[in-house]
Amino acid sequence: MSQLSTLAARTTVTFFIFSVLWIAVSDWAVSLFPYELQHILQTSKGWLFVILTSALIYALLKISSRQEIELQEELQTALHNLSNSSKKKQAILESLPVTVWEQDFTYVKNFIDEVIKPSTPEELMQWMNDNHDGVVMMVDRIKILSLGGPTYETFGIRKEDILSGLKLSTLFSAQSYEFFKQEVVTFWKGEHSIHFKDELTKPDGSRVLTRTAMSMPAHAQKDWSTVIVTVEDVTSKSEFQKTVDSFFDLDMNLHLIASGDGTILRINNGWKTALGYDRTELEGTRFLELIHPDDIEPTIAEMQSLASGEKTFYFENRYRSKNGEYRLLSWSALMPEGGNVIYAVASDITDKKRYEDKLRNSALVINSTSEGVMLTDLTGKITEVNAAFSNITGYNPEEVTGQMPAILSSGRHDKEFYSSLWQEVKNKGYWQGEIWNRKKDGEVFPELLTINSVTNESGAVCGYAGIFSDISHLKDTENRLLHLSTHDVLTGLANRSLFQEHVDRALKHASRTQKLAAVVLLDLDNFKHINESMGFSRGDELLQQAAGRVMRSVRQDDTVARVSSDEFAILLEDIEHSKQINKIIENLLSELNLPFTINNEQIYLTGSAGVSICPNDSIDTAILIRNADTALAKAKEQGGGYYHFYSAELTEAAKEILHIENALRTAINKNQLYLVYQPQYRIDSEELDGLEVLVRWKHPELGLVPPAKFIPIAEKSALITEIGQWILKQACIQATSWNQKGYNFGRIAVNVSAPQLMYSDLPQTVTEILRETELPANLLALEVTETFAMKDPELSKQLLEQLRELGIEIAIDDFGTGYSSLSYLKSLPIDKLKIDQSFIAGMPESEHDVAIVNAVISLGRALSLKIIAEGIETVSQSTCIRLLKSLIPPDKGPPSDANHTDQKRTHY
Repeated sequence: MSQLSTLAARTTVTFFIFSVLWIAVSDWAVSLFPYELQHILQTSKGWLFVILTSALIYALLKISSRQEIELQEELQTALHNLSNSSKKKQAILESLPVTVWEQDFTYVKNFIDEVIKPSTPEELMQWMNDNHDGVVMMVDRIKILSLGGPTYETFGIRKEDILSGLKLSTLFSAQSYEFFKQEVVTFWKGEHSIHFKDELTKPDGSRVLTRTAMSMPAHAQKDWSTVIVTVEDVTSKSEFQKTVDSFFDLDMNLHLIASGDGTILRINNGWKTALGYDRTELEGTRFLELIHPDDIEPTIAEMQSLASGEKTFYFENRYRSKNGEYRLLSWSALMPEGGNVIYAVASDITDKKRYEDKLRNSALVINSTSEGVMLTDLTGKITEVNAAFSNITGYNPEEVTGQMPAILSSGRHDKEFYSSLWQEVKNKGYWQGEIWNRKKDGEVFPELLTINSVTNESGAVCGYAGIFSDISHLKDTENRLLHLSTHDVLTGLANRSLFQEHVDRALKHASRTQKLAAVVLLDLDNFKHINESMGFSRGDELLQQAAGRVMRSVRQDDTVARVSSDEFAILLEDIEHSKQINKIIENLLSELNLPFTINNEQIYLTGSAGVSICPNDSIDTAILIRNADTALAKAKEQGGGYYHFYSAELTEAAKEILHIENALRTAINKNQLYLVYQPQYRIDSEELDGLEVLVRWKHPELGLVPPAKFIPIAEKSALITEIGQWILKQACIQATSWNQKGYNFGRIAVNVSAPQLMYSDLPQTVTEILRETELPANLLALEVTETFAMKDPELSKQLLEQLRELGIEIAIDDFGTGYSSLSYLKSLPIDKLKIDQSFIAGMPESEHDVAIVNAVISLGRALSLKIIAEGIETVSQSTCIRLLKSLIPPDKGPPSDANHTDQKRTHY
């Protein structure tokens, strides 16, 4: 009917418009003609209008009739289709996979219009927040027009229950009211849709998670007569999403979702584990800011490849961790077609790379090392060897792969050895030691082998690695070193250590067999002088020849050792009687007496020997050797070329020497030493010419110890230097005291020992003592023995010149007992010669002594030297000296305030 009303109106409007246009246009056209024609034209125009309008009306009525018929047909068709579409619509609703309702919200609109009448959406929301019951009432009054899909399964109710007026409050939770309020305000604003999630409870108590969407057709213009509601059961999807999210958040790898420009949209916990960043620190930032500067350009190029549709399967770059360290990441990524989102997964391969580099380097080391490497599986079969293995054993890798290591067995080790070896590998994880193996050519060689258990990532043993090196050269070196450690390099004889081992063994053997064993210490007499005069290389040659003679002089089973520079030790075993020892030693000394030829020059040499016998002298090695040394010292006292057997008396003497030496070390500090002075007079005027200082020792237990007893001991123990300095200083102090009191004592003469001259800076020491004591140098005289002066003339000359430059007088003591060369003697800076008292003691009875004294006096006059006769003790000795026109005066006492005097020996 509405369409028919529209048709009538359209016809009327058409006729009206045509009429108005005809009158206006026709009147204008007639006015254009001459006046006399206008009347005729007006009449014609009227009839023409009638004809045209009649035709127009006919046409319009004809059209209207036809359209009415079509309209009636369409109306009938529409009514039929409407009936069918309702059924189809319900069928469509029923076939949908989600719950779909049509709801009539008219009551809600009327309630708002009539009851609430808000002026703004905010006022509406405020009213709804303040009136919860009103909201519930509106929800429960909503009419459900139709429903479909799995509505009944979703809510667990029947269709009839909903259509019969079931309240919606029984279907939705209280939380849904909040969404409903938002929906009402949304519709009120003119918007047409709202979405929310809700958790529903079915009548059976089970719960489902739903996602609800409500929308009003856009053309409804707040009619609210029809609102479409879609409710989807997303319980399974939610669980799946939780599973996906849980998987995404696992920190096994680094997961990343980013926009095409590199903005991080989401990351997982792997970033915290690998790089130390929380989500809040990275999401929203660009990942390019974390990349190492050198890797930014390659990363951008990879992003462009993703944008072009390519996929990334393996891409490496470095990311900066929170602590500033760069970690190496390996990426797989894609960008779905048509999207602008990058999905990427990365692994931190920093440690893996380092491990691979380590393995690569290890492989390089293994292949380049000079040590053989052999890898086996758990069964012991060889799986791999390196080049050094082939170089050492001669086997190619192909020949040993799959074989057991026993292919190298030498046969020198029994089953128990290998069983113990593998047991230790299983218990400790490794074994190391020396083992003998056999090369491919049959050569047996020693190797230093280390076997280690090889474990996999889980810690389980998966094989074994053997690393070995051929130590044949080390064994040879070890044997040489062992020989060097037990033998003398120069002579090849046993050294002291090996000799002691042989003595230990010989003493045990002697105890079992009840036979004798003897230790002989042999010293080459005066070898030091020969060595110094000929040079060390000639001396070494002489020692080698002497060692050969010693070896030839003893039996084959005897042991000969070199225990010091010129001392040999001999072990004689299985001795039946001591006479055998005598025979061997005498034969030995005779061999040494024969001339040696060195550089076409014959050298004569003698030897001294000391002998101690087991068990007579001791059954202890150290004591037996010490006793032999004591006997040797006694033999050397006889002048050389002799041998001496040990006796208990020698030990007592040695103990006494040791006791004196120990006591002498504290004699100075305990004020046990003191000085005495012997005067020297001129024979012509009988005036005092000087005083000689002599040291004395008074021990609280030993009493007065003679100088001849403790001075040699002091010289051998190096105590003489300390004692000599003390004597010099005390003598200078006394001389200064006499000089300051006006006594005329000539010079104070102090003896200087050889060690003082050789091993100390004597000129500097004398200078310091003179400065400290304030003694004029011309009041001091130093006496040096002839033996030392002639031992090293050049050194003597240099030292004596330095002393003489200080203003000190120099004297040669004990002249006549040494082997002076007159050419050397005349070059020495000396002032006096002291004739040794051994020549004075024989006068006047001994013509030889008188002749020697006379010769010395003549020599002194010829060299302009003062002559001192030492030790005149009788009138006849004094008279003899006078007869020789000596300048030496008779005996007189020292100044009255001298600390000590010695009247028994006086220098003249």
